Amino acid sequence: WVIDLGPEGGEAGGELVCTGTPAEVARCRESHTGTALRAYRPSAMGEAAGGAAPPRRRRTHRGGTAIQIHHAREHNLKDIDVELPRNRFIVITGVSGSGKSTAMNILGCLDTPTGGDYLFEGVDVGRLTRNQRALLRRHFIGFVFQGFNLLPRTTARENVELPLTYRDGIGKAERKQRVVEALERVGMAHRLQHYPAQLSGGQQ
Repeated sequence: WVIDLGPEGGEAGGELVCTGTPAEVARCRESHTGTALRAYRPSAMGEAAGGAAPPRRRRTHRGGTAIQIHHAREHNLKDIDVELPRNRFIVITGVSGSGKSTAMNILGCLDTPTGGDYLFEGVDVGRLTRNQRALLRRHFIGFVFQGFNLLPRTTARENVELPLTYRDGIGKAERKQRVVEALERVGMAHRLQHYPAQLSGGQQ
């Protein structure tokens, strides 16, 4: 599922250009993302380019919408009314300055909207306290950051272990076991006690 913001950056950004499946966005002539999708070969694009999508094993999921954004009308996001379907991969696209980071920060409960409504599973996130938003992130939201965000004075083992300390029901012994197993799976068991500055970019 694609959410394309724009149409350009800065004051000309922050609007919902189009939203839908890749095939639907590819048919949107006003969308830069649609233009890029139309340029793909049918074999690479699959359904979005008009070709047959490769067969996939499908699972039965609960339908409906999990996230709703309505009445965003000012600043970096304007004229935004969108509902995200449950159990779908969501891609937010747009040129630089079109409002992607603002949208992601609001969706991830890092920022609160100055106007409009953000509903997560029916809960109005804008009305939550800072601690309540932290609990929502803790139990429902995970982040993969563009930067490594490793603590420089903390070992590889301690960096990997840190997120687990916020999980209920995981004792210290289990945390350490999970960390060792995770680092072993990526071939870094010998780097447990190394600091980020001692690791290569790939290892970080």
